[in-house]
Amino acid sequence: MKRTLGLVLAFLAASGLPARAEAQLTLRGNFVFNRSSVDTEQGLTSPKQGYGAGLELNLGSIGVGLSGYSGGNVSDFESQTTQVVVLAEANYYLELPLGIIPYGGIHSGLGVFTGEYFDDPFLPKFEDNADQLGYQVGVRFKPLGSLGLDAQWRRVSAFAAEAQDGGL
Repeated sequence: MKRTLGLVLAFLAASGLPARAEAQLTLRGNFVFNRSSVDTEQGLTSPKQGYGAGLELNLGSIGVGLSGYSGGNVSDFESQTTQVVVLAEANYYLELPLGIIPYGGIHSGLGVFTGEYFDDPFLPKFEDNADQLGYQVGVRFKPLGSLGLDAQWRRVSAFAAEAQDGGL
């Protein structure tokens, strides 16, 4: 038993997980570029873009959260009709010196929602199977306590790709 406990503690120390993590709730805002937005060979006149928001609970090196995004401009947002794709995600963070934090994680779609959801709310369910999960890798630069800037590449889940419906 002592040996097993020792191995578990050694694994946690080696993986960067603190033995006693302090929970921290993080709010996020994001601007979404579609690959076609930066592909100059396609000659797009109206690049596809979007915006989103999220909420994440960080427990040391692990974060779990919800995020939602929609295509278009923030100024086009209509509370009753704009469709928002909602994802559940989990990330693993590796904190390096100078506030540089690379991370990777997985996500699954929970549904597409409009303001009409609040007329008859229900508990969302996971829309992706295990082989349809999306993943993301990124790096966060966090020079100050709670202010950070992320750059992320994401391969969206099967559900999220279908739910975008040309919006992104």
